[in-house]
Amino acid sequence: MMASEQGDRRSEAEIWDELVAALEREMPELVEEFMTELTDRGLYEPDAITVEDLRQTAPQTLGMLISRLGGRAPEPKDAELAESLGARRARQGIPLDALTEAVRIDLVIMWRRLRRLAGPEHVALLADRFDLMMAVLDEYVFDVQSSFLREQAALQRDSRLATERDLSRLFNAREITQSVLDRTAMTLGVDVDTVFDLAAFDSDHAERVAAVAERALLAGRVFSYAYRDITCVFWVRGLSDPEPAERLAQIPGVHLNDVALAELPRAARSAHELLNTAGSLERLSGLDAMWAPISAAHLDTIAPGFTSNLLAGLDDLGDYEHDRVVETVRAYLESGSVKRASETVYCHRNTVVNRLATFRSWTGLDVTVPAQAALAYVALSRHPR
Repeated sequence: MMASEQGDRRSEAEIWDELVAALEREMPELVEEFMTELTDRGLYEPDAITVEDLRQTAPQTLGMLISRLGGRAPEPKDAELAESLGARRARQGIPLDALTEAVRIDLVIMWRRLRRLAGPEHVALLADRFDLMMAVLDEYVFDVQSSFLREQAALQRDSRLATERDLSRLFNAREITQSVLDRTAMTLGVDVDTVFDLAAFDSDHAERVAAVAERALLAGRVFSYAYRDITCVFWVRGLSDPEPAERLAQIPGVHLNDVALAELPRAARSAHELLNTAGSLERLSGLDAMWAPISAAHLDTIAPGFTSNLLAGLDDLGDYEHDRVVETVRAYLESGSVKRASETVYCHRNTVVNRLATFRSWTGLDVTVPAQAALAYVALSRHPR
């Protein structure tokens, strides 16, 4: 409860600002109250949405609402949050009334917490601000509902609603039972033991992916699922001509081969991690092209700065010499041949040998030794230049 000794000397606006700030500081408690209230009301089917999804969305929504209560004007990101939530819940097969009630839980827990923070001396102030709270929440609910209905209409138009619901159960099931597999296989029109290829893309490329794969998606040759904040598309290998991977090849993303139906959720989790750790991708890439930056990221997680420290000596070189040495070492590591490296960087073979020696002198890594070459390859995969 807020202290009241200086209550007579503060304006209502100042008191309200303090209450909103105190409310924001209690975000972890608000999230836990939301999760408890949502569970107690049983609004969502257990397998429809993961707890992780709910815990990611709750602080985003609460944070936005609290910020708006504090006087921040609506921003484009507010509409994007509502758009994302409404569309995702539609794809997950959540009833609109359940979604609306879940969003309105935010008002319940914020009002409950504000009353506790304000105490009896500021009840009148809270009453005066209740209309503001309702207006902020109603605007957000309207945006979420609009997004939900637009997405639901789109799903119904292309007959993918049932598919999305079954995929949601598969991707979010705590335990993948035989009945879940049988139902998903029937919905997709495949055998339970069918093997897929899966490609995953971050949200920045979702529209481009949808446009490229639109015909195959409508024809049921390719399937899609929005997993967390990435878009996954998967298909039975060999059934499409050309292969979806060829059509999607120029879009930055992750490509995983030979994924069983029961392993699709695990593959989506792996793809999500890969997209977050691989750094900038230029095209659709498999593990053969991503293993080095992924390895570097994990090494730096275990020992922060490990890969950058390996190459720290190169910082003492001038910019021109640094860039030529790194370019040459990379060319050599790609081929293992001094001759091919010289052709790639357009210099004499002796120059290549000299630059490899310079690299060894400043880093201690001899790239003609396989073990040290592998370490250099991993370190250079995250090197900024």
